[in-house]
Amino acid sequence: MCADAMVASTRSAQHSLAVAKMLAKMLPDAGAPARGWRRGAGALGFPWALLLLVWGAGAAQAQQQGPGRNLSFVTRSGSRLLLDGRPQRFSGPNVYWLALDENVFANGSSIHYPTHFRVDDVFATAQEMGALVMRAHTVGVSTGNPLSFEPTLGDFSGSASEHIDYAVFRARMTGIRLIVPLTDNYGYYHGGKHNFVEWASPNDPHLANCRLPLCVKEPEASLCPFYTDPKVIAAFKAYVRALLTHVNQYTGTALKDEPAILGWETGNELNGVPAAWTTEIAGFIRGDLGARQLVLDGIVSGAAPLRPSPPPPTPLPSVALSRAETAARQPARHPRFAALLRVRRYKGPTV
Repeated sequence: MCADAMVASTRSAQHSLAVAKMLAKMLPDAGAPARGWRRGAGALGFPWALLLLVWGAGAAQAQQQGPGRNLSFVTRSGSRLLLDGRPQRFSGPNVYWLALDENVFANGSSIHYPTHFRVDDVFATAQEMGALVMRAHTVGVSTGNPLSFEPTLGDFSGSASEHIDYAVFRARMTGIRLIVPLTDNYGYYHGGKHNFVEWASPNDPHLANCRLPLCVKEPEASLCPFYTDPKVIAAFKAYVRALLTHVNQYTGTALKDEPAILGWETGNELNGVPAAWTTEIAGFIRGDLGARQLVLDGIVSGAAPLRPSPPPPTPLPSVALSRAETAARQPARHPRFAALLRVRRYKGPTV
């Protein structure tokens, strides 16, 4: 099994909470940008630099303060994440099914919206774990399925948005921040980058390079027009705009202004990604849409060849969080929990 294939090992229908433990370590220098994080089908991925979030108020206090809680936005200074101006750490689960589930078979299908009870239960479980952040794919990756936020090009589903809204509402109530990918590298049930290519450029000769197996090589992935075709990029931006400007029916807040969302991740385990595309999408989210959250670089481990080469080490190197490693690559006290962060020297353009 190749290393990238291992990320799918824990993403199964046998357990309702596919969890991996994210650990962050103190870094010596705040000068480098934080980059990359990953999911691996139940194994967490994680970006944005260290000294992350450990706000010690605790789950009980957060829940007592309720949905009216005046949450602060998580911010960044160099390679540090800050909450209320203080460097923070955090840990939490990867709950990919939070707004669209694949684990309960009924009426001839395993794909359904999760019940409010199930969403409430997973937030309660996360609180008992001491989790402060949750990564939630289907809050942001929701295309090409009849139950998706965008089932077909330009059709934005009200039924899907209710479940997205409820997940964000529960995050607000509990004080657990969400990390939300915006698309996926693979062809999972919740959709991915291939949907935008199929919609906007269905006759592209490299369409097959957009819906790839886990072990795909970087040169093959770079042929996918998702990153270069103007029509495809426009379709993706339209989706991002519709999602981020959507006003939550439970909170009355547009998602782009929701402090319970820690950040928007450009995608899950993207590979073949030109740095120019990441910069363009980050600029669109923060600049054109005015989103108040962080933007996370969602490239997969091993995608560095298409990035600027890092400089030689210096006596005081800039160290930034670059990628997350899968649970299969790290020793763990329990097979569903692992340390998933890899630190590497990198000093490229800040996204």
